[in-house]
Amino acid sequence: MRAMIGLEKECYPEIRGSVLAAGTLSPDMAERFSLPQEIDVLTGTGDNPATAISTGCLGRGYPVISLGTSGVFMMPVVELKDNAKGKMILFSFDNKSYSYLVQGAVQSNGSTFDWWVRGIMEEDDFSKVDSLIDVEKSLAGGVIFYPHLSGEKTLYADPCIRGAFIGLSTETDRSDMLYAVIEGLCFSFRELAEKMRLPLCRFGSVKVVGGGSRSRVWMQTLANVLNIRIEQMDGMIGPAFGIALLAAYHCGCFDSLEQISEGTVKIQNCFEPEPYAVAACEEQYKKYLRIQKGLRYITDGTEM
Repeated sequence: MRAMIGLEKECYPEIRGSVLAAGTLSPDMAERFSLPQEIDVLTGTGDNPATAISTGCLGRGYPVISLGTSGVFMMPVVELKDNAKGKMILFSFDNKSYSYLVQGAVQSNGSTFDWWVRGIMEEDDFSKVDSLIDVEKSLAGGVIFYPHLSGEKTLYADPCIRGAFIGLSTETDRSDMLYAVIEGLCFSFRELAEKMRLPLCRFGSVKVVGGGSRSRVWMQTLANVLNIRIEQMDGMIGPAFGIALLAAYHCGCFDSLEQISEGTVKIQNCFEPEPYAVAACEEQYKKYLRIQKGLRYITDGTEM
């Protein structure tokens, strides 16, 4: 990368572990905030690794889905796999041990859900969404939603791809389409897991955080689509709290990265796959995987 950019090695700062001090507080900042200048300034890390710390993902090595405006599937791995999709972040806590945090994104996740619920259904109370869905009816409705409304970057690197509803009929109602939106988003996470080659079965569960995790229908549908137990997380979670935990470790409050999440990560609810729904979702998912090629052919005539 240095050769490509054309700058000498001396132009770059020293690389340090996230929990190590890069220096102390500068005199002007110490004076501005009335703090001792001896305070250590940590190297820190990026927002997603910090979130991974707060969820226990980095310390304990399990997969986590964050259902925010964009959806993120993250999991630490010891070594990279050939041809696996996803962004690889090399992480070191202390300059002694190293791991990769692999992450993939569903670019239009919460924004898609907001578009449908608030923009189309004109429903402002998201807590009522679950009551608007007849899951048993909609599960058999056959409607499929393709959720990439504003492009896709991890799987296809295609900013021009757009969404679609497939299988509409005169019998389709609001419940069917709302359920299809949620199911389509869950399908996109399954495709991410498969293309990122994440060994989910090894862990027996996937932990989920973010605004979307408040929907019981969304959590149950995710369990059915991934065919794995979904654990809805509770407690202090997020990048700011992850950085605070790094500071606490630096000050001697913890002995290891694994210990950081003890007592801070809690499971609020668990959702087990439902066999009849798993079978129905499996058939829908096979159709879902063919949509991208079909849309490419429809929009620009490209045969793949």
